[in-house]
Amino acid sequence: MTEFLIYQAKTAIALAAFYMFYRLLLSRETFHRFNRVVLLGTTALSFVLPFCTITLNRTVIVHDPLAAAVPIMEDSYSGTVSEYAVPWLQIGLLALFIAGACAMLMSVAVSVIRIKGIVRHGEKRKLESGETLVITDMDTSPFSWMKYIVVSREDYDMASAAESGFNEIITHEKAHIAMRHSWDLLFVDLAAVMQWFNPAIWMLKADLRALHEFEADDAVLKSGTDIRKYQYLLIRKAVGKSGYSVANSFNHSTLKQRITMMLNKKSTIRSAWKALYIIPIAGISLAATARTAVDYRYDAPAAHMVADSLKGKVTQISIKKEKKDTAAATNVLYIVDGKQTDDISSIDSGQIKSITVYKGQANGLGFDTKGKDGEIIIIINDKDTQDLSNMKASVVGTQSDSKEPFSALYIVDGKELDDLSAIGSSSVVSMEIRKDPETLKKYKAEGKEAVIIVKTKK
Repeated sequence: MTEFLIYQAKTAIALAAFYMFYRLLLSRETFHRFNRVVLLGTTALSFVLPFCTITLNRTVIVHDPLAAAVPIMEDSYSGTVSEYAVPWLQIGLLALFIAGACAMLMSVAVSVIRIKGIVRHGEKRKLESGETLVITDMDTSPFSWMKYIVVSREDYDMASAAESGFNEIITHEKAHIAMRHSWDLLFVDLAAVMQWFNPAIWMLKADLRALHEFEADDAVLKSGTDIRKYQYLLIRKAVGKSGYSVANSFNHSTLKQRITMMLNKKSTIRSAWKALYIIPIAGISLAATARTAVDYRYDAPAAHMVADSLKGKVTQISIKKEKKDTAAATNVLYIVDGKQTDDISSIDSGQIKSITVYKGQANGLGFDTKGKDGEIIIIINDKDTQDLSNMKASVVGTQSDSKEPFSALYIVDGKELDDLSAIGSSSVVSMEIRKDPETLKKYKAEGKEAVIIVKTKK
């Protein structure tokens, strides 16, 4: 739930930033189709960017592996993570979001249903260019939706009058249909369902409608209509409204903008370079959501566990222990490629594949560990260790010379836990150990030695 609310916040910020720069740089330019693509593209990009996370890998050399290790439980444990109470603030925000989204979705659905009702009950006539003219007895201004052009009976009856402007109206609505403006409005309406609380989406929708009108007006003027006559027609029809959010109305409310845009000098192609503002905003968004994955590398096992000759040559170390056992392992049993030995000084450290340290726990391999503090399993030749194939390396730690348990704050799938006793290691997807002051402060873990961030398959 928290992740969803954060996603909506990131989307809202990106959408507002894209729209603000559009208003500053492109809104006064006359290449309407290009501006339309920019608005639609940045709207879609705002919803996609929060999903894009750049991961930067950072390697940290740890000299004492036991000081930074993390406890992982047995695979055989079948328990589940206890659910923590969700803060009431989050529940309230989510409930408010759902209520607003449902209201917005219902408004879009009602508009579509009403338009379909008008189309169904109106008189239909097929135009030569393929569109369907719908004549309705309702008092409505001309509008288009998908392949339908809706006009009132009064406008249709006056079509033969010289000053009716009926042909210009039909040409205007045909342009809306040919340019698929209805699909644009439907897309932005659905975006508004998810971002209904964001003022930027409503201003963007109004600007997109204006661009639709600019495009359709250009189509009318290019058909040979006198610009002054067409402007007078717009003024006469300005009092009407279609009232449907998903439809393109001939009498859109941006009358002054439309007339001004017709008289504006055409923008040069050089002005289109202003759209490059999208690149730095997208870059800032990606940088803001970037994360650093810390890869802990051990330059050697603890000196009291492995001979100094192995220092700097080990490629993998896994440590496993029981939670109640905090004693330092100084008296250990060495098992090299499945065979017990008392001395490892003759081993070529460059040949070692992995080292696994067991403290105070029988590993089930059949060796006598009585009187020993633990076992160190060293693998050199994988082919000779088939009897160890079921042994799963895991990382479990304690402070090597301390009698106190390892003090850490556990964050599992975004939720704070006191320990990891309810999690099976087979469900763990990734684990990150953070000991830096910034992370401790972020999670309010002052007094703890580390923050353990765990992500599970759930």
